[in-house]
Amino acid sequence: MKIIVTGSSGTFGKWVVRELLANGHTAVGADLRPPADLPCPSLIVDLMDAGEVFSAVREELPDGIINLAAIPRPGITSARHTFLTNFGVAYNVFEAAASLGIRKVVHASTDSSYGFVFAKHPFLPQYLPIDEGHPQLPQDCYGGSKLLNEQTAQIFARANPEIQITCLRICWLIDPESLSLFARREDTIEAVRGEWRGLFSYIDMRDAATAFRLALERDMPGYDVFNIMAKDTTTAIETKELISHFFPGVEVRKEFTENQSLFSTEKAARVLGWKQRYSWRDG
Repeated sequence: MKIIVTGSSGTFGKWVVRELLANGHTAVGADLRPPADLPCPSLIVDLMDAGEVFSAVREELPDGIINLAAIPRPGITSARHTFLTNFGVAYNVFEAAASLGIRKVVHASTDSSYGFVFAKHPFLPQYLPIDEGHPQLPQDCYGGSKLLNEQTAQIFARANPEIQITCLRICWLIDPESLSLFARREDTIEAVRGEWRGLFSYIDMRDAATAFRLALERDMPGYDVFNIMAKDTTTAIETKELISHFFPGVEVRKEFTENQSLFSTEKAARVLGWKQRYSWRDG
């Protein structure tokens, strides 16, 4: 398949492009700035400009679009700019795909849409592990924009039954060279306290890139959403101890063993055939 990858100049975008090429697909990058070393053709596109997005998609006529382009967290630009940019880019991509008959779109959503990571008023999950049905209660511009993106994707999928829009809720993306950082630190409750809002979750960029490819290759018209996180935590502290210290009183719906993730990725495994290959513990 021929795939347009928005946000292709970013670090993760390059891993997604490599994953596509390694598996027999053709890729075209689309970003506001030119890439340094992208192994495929690339277009400079202002993705906030609906006309530019429409023109680029019409010229390339891809089989699918992977939308990674976004401001990746709050605090980089103003809250207003972050929210409007993330919404505007996603809307333009969804609209262009629907208008031009592009049947497959995979959109980068986030675990921040659940609301814990950047909450102004911290709160605990309703239950563990967190699956795709857990309430999304963001209090910030970034998580809120990504939740709105998911809702917008559902609107387009309902209005265009032939289109397939898949949202992947990815968490803390780690490039392979940085995985070893987790092994170098002293793992104590105090040392990892700053990671509780992210529920001690992470994902190797290579594993995340595989999920995006698999979501494109599956034929499943309509809208769907998947958690994409490593099946282990960022710490050597056992998960039961983490729950005891950081999530007292939260309903626990499974028996956690060793360092199992506080997120469930069972749906991605069952529907997409996705599984984690890389863990910081391997090194």
